[in-house]
Amino acid sequence: MAKQDLIAKSDVAFAQQLLLFKLNIGKYATLLGLTPEQVAEQGADADYYQFVVQSQQEILTHAKASSVLRKTLRKGDSLRTGPDAKPAADALEYQPTAPVPPVAFGIEGRFRLLVRQVKASKHYTRAIGLELGIEAVDHAGPDLATVQPVLTATVNGDHVLLGWDWQGWRAYLDLCVLEVNRHDGRGFVALFSTTRPGSVDATPFPAAPTPWQYRAIYQVGNKYVGQWSQVVSVLVPQ
Repeated sequence: MAKQDLIAKSDVAFAQQLLLFKLNIGKYATLLGLTPEQVAEQGADADYYQFVVQSQQEILTHAKASSVLRKTLRKGDSLRTGPDAKPAADALEYQPTAPVPPVAFGIEGRFRLLVRQVKASKHYTRAIGLELGIEAVDHAGPDLATVQPVLTATVNGDHVLLGWDWQGWRAYLDLCVLEVNRHDGRGFVALFSTTRPGSVDATPFPAAPTPWQYRAIYQVGNKYVGQWSQVVSVLVPQ
């Protein structure tokens, strides 16, 4: 049987693997013979790679939304009411993820060397490896045809809190994609894609109370998997 590569293949999963290692290596670093410099370097790699991957997903989501805006602006939308309907003033604004200090190219190569060093330690155990995210998990993966996010939406001040999690299947899923229907005639449109459970829709509320609906679905690679979540609705502003 071919030896399993324990380094995650997809970019999103690799970013998560780096972060998991970073979050848990501190208590084992001395035991496994790692120096503070090695731990700091790996932590910087994890933070910057996560920043790059998350930024790319945000840019792609923004690009999709701007494409919808461009088409609607040119052709109009028969479902909109009133002859003077127009985009919001901030319709094309993009707020990037806060920048993180860059690191040298070759993050995967450095991580592979570090993983080999950790596994070569006489104090290394499978239990430690599972906690660091560098051991194969024994249980079978989910049925990707039926996985379904459980989504909640709650108004909190001037924004909407969106609750969801991986339901124990983080190792097999890359992203959670969220869409919103603001009852503006466009139906459900892209909100954002994320790897971080618990999200915020900070879009300014309309002047008049309006129901906003949300739904979510998991993604692996470039494809949606499983079922859309149940649609959840909130009234904004409250």
